[in-house]
Amino acid sequence: MAKRKPANKAGKPVKKPGLYRSVLLWVFQNKPQDPATGELPFSQADLREAATTLGVEARNFPDLTYNLRSRSPLPPEILEAGYTTIASRGRGMYALVMEVNKIDVPADTPVVAVSTDRIPDTIRDILRADEQSILSAMRYLDLVSDFVRRKAWHLQGHLRTTGSFGQQVEADDVWVAVAEGAAGLRTVLPIEAKGPYERLGRHQMISTIDAVLKKIPGIPVIPLAAHLEASGLLLVIEFSYKLLAGKITAINPTRFKRYRLTPKLALWP
Repeated sequence: MAKRKPANKAGKPVKKPGLYRSVLLWVFQNKPQDPATGELPFSQADLREAATTLGVEARNFPDLTYNLRSRSPLPPEILEAGYTTIASRGRGMYALVMEVNKIDVPADTPVVAVSTDRIPDTIRDILRADEQSILSAMRYLDLVSDFVRRKAWHLQGHLRTTGSFGQQVEADDVWVAVAEGAAGLRTVLPIEAKGPYERLGRHQMISTIDAVLKKIPGIPVIPLAAHLEASGLLLVIEFSYKLLAGKITAINPTRFKRYRLTPKLALWP
């Protein structure tokens, strides 16, 4: 079992990845693969059965799946079988899937320096390297407008609803932009934000898109991701996606840009 990691810079204790991986590995070894799709479906009840059988305490199963999707690696046995991540398949339902999940950032991604002068001195030294502080910095610096190359307005944070598979979905932040010369044509810009100790994956973006398609129908959606990298650069990505029978079937990154905030925020890497 892996050693416990220390608390991250945002002050949040990191869960025991070894415990979580052992529970998921039991599910992988004891539950059948779907022969039609190649996926390995499982439920919270299966995770509970695994924890009971192994004699370990793991109560927060949504955190278990999130941790192994966004923070800790899947067990090597699962990766060697070709599975890439955990996907939501309904309320309390999941699946190990083989679709491409990793996002490769091009080597020639442009880096733009941005002054942090617009961030008030009152909060500059206490903005942490976590999701909400990243989004707060982006609002003060109006980075969304810069990235989409037209004026954007902040609508709200934490847009939660039920997704296309019946699961809970959420967009970390939602902006709206209006195209110039387009008679007020609006575009919804949901953002998935990640700190330097988290992974950004394609399947996580599906929840972000799902949320705005359900709660703000009828307006075109351009999903974005913001990832504060370990280097201290803030990576922003634009995605395209396809819909089939109301479900997102493909998602791909289409544009990348990195921002170097200067002077650097005290608590950012």
